[in-house]
Amino acid sequence: MRVFLVIISIILVLVGIYLLQSYVERNAHENHEKLQKEVIQGVNSYYINKPDLAFDLSPKLQEISGLTYMPGLDQLVAIEDENGLLYFLSKDNGEVINTTKFGKDDDYEGIAYADSNLFVLSSNGNLFEYRNKDDVIKYKTELKNSFDFEGLVFFPTRNELLLASKESGPHTKSYMRKIFSFDLQSRQVRSDPMTTLDCRKVPEHLPPARKAPTFSPSAIGIDKGENLFILSSVARALIVIDSTGSITSGAKLDPSLHLQPEGMVIDDQGILYIANEGRGATPRLFVFKPKT
Repeated sequence: MRVFLVIISIILVLVGIYLLQSYVERNAHENHEKLQKEVIQGVNSYYINKPDLAFDLSPKLQEISGLTYMPGLDQLVAIEDENGLLYFLSKDNGEVINTTKFGKDDDYEGIAYADSNLFVLSSNGNLFEYRNKDDVIKYKTELKNSFDFEGLVFFPTRNELLLASKESGPHTKSYMRKIFSFDLQSRQVRSDPMTTLDCRKVPEHLPPARKAPTFSPSAIGIDKGENLFILSSVARALIVIDSTGSITSGAKLDPSLHLQPEGMVIDDQGILYIANEGRGATPRLFVFKPKT
């Protein structure tokens, strides 16, 4: 009798494990299917978890931290967060075409093309203007280190660079994030933020989740309609805001695709590029073409 009960117990345990595994797999599949339908909307719309193209990046970009587009060369330019190197990439396959040194080792987090030059942002808010290999200018913005800056983009009609903070900074509610502007005419940062983002409102624009994500910007982009795209690696989310900081669109990123999204740019044709760190594997570049 005891042997029989033991056998029955084992069978029940195995059945329970099977049912639990089936539930988990079914739930994961349903979640994946939902994420495939996630759309982000600016001037154009993008299925943010269905890239049109995907490229493996060089192992040198294992910790890629920023991405921009150079229209003159029709190339992408990337940085990684330790070495002061610029990586010029092919749009067609993500391969490194050229590299050049622009500065000492530092914590570099953003890059933008503006005023015919490349600008690189360090996490402490300082900017480096790369004109050529023998002409690099450093701008100390005097912004507080506690903002932990990670996003940089050129705003053409304002002739400004926008610097997005990952953290709230001093004397600010923990759920607020600030975007500062750097005037390209005076080469000075404005002391007051260009706009602020209330992160408490982000979950309202994302699919329901058990726990609201902590939205901390890791990259910022802009489209031709002057919509600001803000990417959060921690939250695996992408939102769009207007100049007042109001959220106009939001989408959840598939964590199985976007392992650690850190770089983003929109080119002249409205094509969206998102670069992911390798996290011990292969860094990747995803290409999203506008949908009609």
